[in-house]
Amino acid sequence: TTAHLDQIRQFIEVGAVRQAAREASNLEVSQIHLALQRCYAALDSDSGFARADVDFHRSIVAVLRNPLILELHDRFVAGLLAGRPADAPRADRNRQSYDEHRQIFEAIAAGDGESAMAVMERHLARAYRNRLPLPPRADGTDGG
Repeated sequence: TTAHLDQIRQFIEVGAVRQAAREASNLEVSQIHLALQRCYAALDSDSGFARADVDFHRSIVAVLRNPLILELHDRFVAGLLAGRPADAPRADRNRQSYDEHRQIFEAIAAGDGESAMAVMERHLARAYRNRLPLPPRADGTDGG
């Protein structure tokens, strides 16, 4: 079921980022930039970064100006965040996510929908893989 949620999230966000690159107003680009700045400010706070991460993605989907898609996105992202492993070290992941967010923002600001979509696809695929538990090792340890 998590894979299904991720698939829907990817469908929504990859389409949204293309549209944002093509049609975002100056105000909307500024709002995405502000959300990116909040991600940077929260790099060392797991809970703070998680909230800023959601806000960044939400600011992109908001460019669609479709309350139904935004509501679906909010529900899917909340479910995915609830499934994040609590014990995973996130400092490096937060930095990697921020760097990807920065690349996404730069592509939106440049009006480059293709680049924005490519980075968003990689970003969401990586985030999904990071949530998968490691399989047990042949020696009987947990793999982590």
